[in-house]
Amino acid sequence: HDDFLLGQIDQLRTAVTTATRKTLRTIEGRQGRIEQRQSDMAESIVEMRTTLEQLLSKALSLEQCLCLVVTEQRQPAYRGTSSWRLGLGNSCTNMTRTDRQIVPGSTMSLGLKRPHS
Repeated sequence: HDDFLLGQIDQLRTAVTTATRKTLRTIEGRQGRIEQRQSDMAESIVEMRTTLEQLLSKALSLEQCLCLVVTEQRQPAYRGTSSWRLGLGNSCTNMTRTDRQIVPGSTMSLGLKRPHS
């Protein structure tokens, strides 16, 4: 019985060893694929970060351009007024109509008079 029992134990040991090796190979293969995917994702994240930084830079440049455009669009309203008059400030350039309504700008319109100080 001892020989039979030892033979059965050896067979069981061999079967367990074979199953363990096969399982470990499967796990190692899966682990390799997981690590490759992680590497690919990390590379993609670096690329996305670079792209986002470039987009942010372009957005900031566009914002600056738009601010310049807005500033330039506001300036033409003053082109008809001379620079010395702009330097006087509102109190010198505003006019009061005879009905006491204050009108900014020039004395070119009828019914305007200089405000009283």
